[in-house]
Amino acid sequence: MKTITILLFTIMLNACGASSDASKADTLPETQEKMTQNENISLEYSAVTRGSYKSITITNKVVSWVNERNAKAQTLKLDDKQWRQVVELTNAIDLVAIPELEAPTKAHEYDGAAIGTLIVSKNGVTYQSQAFDAGNPNTVLADLIEKMIALTNRKK
Repeated sequence: MKTITILLFTIMLNACGASSDASKADTLPETQEKMTQNENISLEYSAVTRGSYKSITITNKVVSWVNERNAKAQTLKLDDKQWRQVVELTNAIDLVAIPELEAPTKAHEYDGAAIGTLIVSKNGVTYQSQAFDAGNPNTVLADLIEKMIALTNRKK
């Protein structure tokens, strides 16, 4: 009788363990997706001249932007797909290299173009780009900056 009880108990434990492993495999992509969504990322882009001003900030699935000095910031909550795109574009960049990236042109040095900068903060570490011509960043940063600008050009 003890043998049968032990055998049944072992079979039940194995069956529960197998279903537990299957459920873990099913939730793995969901867990990875949640980790991507919850990454501690903050982005700031600015394009400034004497006559114009644009500032975009993305933090915690919220994008806020100002198109004029002393104007009230507009905000927009990002959906999961938009946030995932921002995170993927950010993760595609070697963040440590951002401060060393050269601007392809130098018109911002003589008032020929707005001065652009990008600041990326990830997990408590901040990386700031050198000044570049707004609209013509280093190619490494271009896709992320274009995405940030595109998010602010949407209608509410």
